[in-house]
Amino acid sequence: MEMAHGLIGGFAMMMQHRRGITHLDAWLTRCEASGIPELQTLARCLRQDEDAVRASLSLEIISFGESGSL
Repeated sequence: MEMAHGLIGGFAMMMQHRRGITHLDAWLTRCEASGIPELQTLARCLRQDEDAVRASLSLEIISFGESGSL
């Protein structure tokens, strides 16, 4: 359970700090080696479209606020 919590937290940090390019491969490798079937499946699915995942973890998010304008 602690390993799963750490891996999920690591993914959240990558999303929050936009560090997909530098940290994604190591994170996926840890998930694949975790022995946790759900995380292994997640890693396998993310690897299928890894370029898109990397892009989404490195792009800046633009907030439109409440009014819908920048």
